[in-house]
Amino acid sequence: MIVLFSCDPGHIRDDASGSFAKRERAAEEQYFRKEQQKAIDSLKGHLHDEIENHKEEIRRLQESIKRHEEKVKKLEEDKPKE
Repeated sequence: MIVLFSCDPGHIRDDASGSFAKRERAAEEQYFRKEQQKAIDSLKGHLHDEIENHKEEIRRLQESIKRHEEKVKKLEEDKPKE
């Protein structure tokens, strides 16, 4: 039985719209879950890029340290003995 009138004007009884409302809520929840997952995936991609950039920077700095250590070693070898 569908009742089109109730005490509250413009209100359709839950019996009439219950399954439609449930379906709409489920679709809305699914939409927001997908949007949240997209945001998480985007963040993960950004973080992976940042990790790779930091690894590259570490490699570059380690090479720089090695060059400086070699220069120090060469200076010590070339130092005149007293």
